[in-house]
Amino acid sequence: MRIAALAAGLMIAGAACAAAPDARRFADWTLLEVPGQGCVLQYRAVAPGSGLVLADLYLSPVAEGGAILSVRVPVGASIADRAVYRHLGAGRAVPLIWQTCNRQTCLAQVHVTEEEIGRLRAGRAIELAFVPVPGARRLSFPVSLMGVTAGLRAALACTSW
Repeated sequence: MRIAALAAGLMIAGAACAAAPDARRFADWTLLEVPGQGCVLQYRAVAPGSGLVLADLYLSPVAEGGAILSVRVPVGASIADRAVYRHLGAGRAVPLIWQTCNRQTCLAQVHVTEEEIGRLRAGRAIELAFVPVPGARRLSFPVSLMGVTAGLRAALACTSW
């Protein structure tokens, strides 16, 4: 069941990249409708000053409960090193699993439980970290959670199983 959920998240994350015309904003997150697949929340992390895209995050509700968090980072990321996110002030990191790379990006995903969704809704930000190229230092940056609660509610409303 988990593999099916990850595969669904993979398809939605891939399709969402091209599906921005009907986007709705929820604070720092954007709700994208993916024709025939439902809705997904999207967040773009950009480097201050340079405008360089660090990562695109997608949060997709799944029928079994919870959601799939998909993270796309620029190609070249060290897939030998885990991508993780951590709630600010928490010692425990949540590992993401590298799925695939193409010519532009690498994709990591994790199934987010209902309990973890509660933590995301209650938080203000998480810290995302990955190694951008083999041998480099780990890159970490904040990801705002402002809009996740309302955005997930809207994503659930437009997704039918």
